[in-house]
Amino acid sequence: MICITCQGADKKSISELEDFQGTLKNLDPKNAEKLEKSIRKYGFTAPFFVWGNKLLDGHQRLKVLKTRFKPEEYPENGFPVVYVDAEDEYQAREKLLHITSQYGEFDVEELEAWISDIDADIAETLRLVDGEVALGSKDLAMSDFDEATDDDKPGTVCPKCGFEW
Repeated sequence: MICITCQGADKKSISELEDFQGTLKNLDPKNAEKLEKSIRKYGFTAPFFVWGNKLLDGHQRLKVLKTRFKPEEYPENGFPVVYVDAEDEYQAREKLLHITSQYGEFDVEELEAWISDIDADIAETLRLVDGEVALGSKDLAMSDFDEATDDDKPGTVCPKCGFEW
């Protein structure tokens, strides 16, 4: 049984949730595995954001729940949801893009301090953007989070920490 570790305004079953973003974002198998491990270890930690039954935030979690969990593992009374108001589909699409935007950037030293106090296995359940953070800890190297890809551009330097990729 999936442990629910958050609350929402309501609860909905997986079958009630409608995909709204289509193929806007992809989830590769490596990241799906990390997300599955996260849900198995920490539970369902944040509610889905919905407009009616249309999913605005949580598409990757929904994909993982549908493909890597058995329906008998789902909670009987559904998953927590938060309702997002939108006047129409156009406004709902705008809100989806705002919800999925990332405005903040990690402070590398603060992130290292946070992670040093947490179980080292956390690297198996997180996805941090390639090259965004370089952890100096012996136990947690950048490679623990995401391996470099062929698409990395040599010579790029992080202005905050000096990490090169």
